[in-house]
Amino acid sequence: IAARPPITLLVHNAGINAVGPFAAVDPARPQAVIDVNLRAPVMLPRRLLPRMAAHGRIVFVSSLAAVMPTPDYAVYSATKAALDSFAANLRLELQAQRRPVHVQVIHPGATRTEMHAKSGMPARQSRTGFADPDAVAAAIQRAVARGRRQQTIGAANRLAYHGVRLSGTSVDRLLVRRARRASDRHGQAHDTPRDHALITGAADGIGRALALAFARAGADVIVHGRRANAAEQVAAQIRRLGRRAAVVLADVARPAEIDRLVDEAWQAFGRVDVWVNNAGADILTGGALHQPFADRLQVLL
Repeated sequence: IAARPPITLLVHNAGINAVGPFAAVDPARPQAVIDVNLRAPVMLPRRLLPRMAAHGRIVFVSSLAAVMPTPDYAVYSATKAALDSFAANLRLELQAQRRPVHVQVIHPGATRTEMHAKSGMPARQSRTGFADPDAVAAAIQRAVARGRRQQTIGAANRLAYHGVRLSGTSVDRLLVRRARRASDRHGQAHDTPRDHALITGAADGIGRALALAFARAGADVIVHGRRANAAEQVAAQIRRLGRRAAVVLADVARPAEIDRLVDEAWQAFGRVDVWVNNAGADILTGGALHQPFADRLQVLL
C-alpha cells in the first residue's frame, strides 16, 4: 500500500433515504440507510487515512437535515447529524496528532436527484423547490476549493441553518402543528400502564438500578443482558422485592438477536408496557480493543 500514490482528496457523497413515518417504513430500510450514510463514511477514512497525502482533504457531504427537524426523514437526519459529529471529532483528532489532513463538512439543501424517488417520495414533491443538481455540484466544488471547515450551500439554506440553531424548539412546534393539520390526526393524552418493564443492559450499572427501581414501583421486570450470571443475580433481587422477573440473553448489536429479544420479551409475561433501551458498550478500553474495529462500531450503530 505504501508504494502506491497517496490520495489527495476523499469525498463522501453517497447517500440513500427512507421517506415516511418511521414506524411505517420497510423494516430493512433503516439499517440500509445507516450502512450507506454513516457506516461507510466512518469505515473508509479508517482504511484510507494511512494513504492520505500530506495536506490531503476529507470531505463529508452531509445535509441541512443534520441540524433541521425533518419529520418523515428520521433515520436519514440521524445519520447526517452523526456524520457531522464524527467529522468534527475526526478533525480534532487529526489536529491533535499534527496530521496535515483537513476535514470539511458541506451541507447542501434538498437537491433534485433520483434518491428521493427511490426512497418513496412522490415525484412531484421532489421536483418542487428542490435545487438543480448541476448547480449544487458546482457549489460543492467551490466550497471544497475554499477549504472552510463547514459550508452550507445556498443563501436560503444558510439562513435556515442559522435560524434553526437560534430558534430552539419553535421550529419543532411549527412542524408538529403542520403535520397534524395535514394528517387531521390529533393524539389524546391518556394514562399508560407501567406494570411490565423490559430493561436492556440491566445486568449492572444504570440498567441494574433502573430494573430495581421499576420493581420497587410495582412492576414485573424482564432483565436483558449478555452475561447470564450477572443477569440472574439482578432477577433474584427483583424476586426478593416481591415482583416477577425473567431473564433474556441477547446481543443487541446483531439485528437477528434484536428480533429474538422482542419475541422472548412478550413471551415472558404476555406484554411489555415499558421498554428501556439502556444497553451500551465501551469500545475504547478493555477487551473491546482486541475486537475488529467494524465489530466495535456495530455495537454503537
